[in-house]
Amino acid sequence: MRSRMIRTHTKSIDHDSAVLMNKITGSKLEIKEEVKVDMCKAIDDMRMECKEEGKDEEKRTCIQNLMDTMNWSESQAMDALKIPLSERSKYSISVI
Repeated sequence: MRSRMIRTHTKSIDHDSAVLMNKITGSKLEIKEEVKVDMCKAIDDMRMECKEEGKDEEKRTCIQNLMDTMNWSESQAMDALKIPLSERSKYSISVI
């Protein structure tokens, strides 16, 4: 009910305020040169970005755990998790 109420009463802020909010929160929201910014969409975008970052971090953790416990290479761990070749560089574990 609460999210429906927010969506039906779209709130927006001016461009400068949106840029300031981006800087203060460290967000990477895409702000176009519009007079007003739809804050509901901006917050939804930020939530989706955080969710994706969390999923990526979880995959890296799974890869590292398989490498540690099974003594597998990074490639073997990614094979086991069925990570497509096209996405593997995104999850690569840096060895220093």
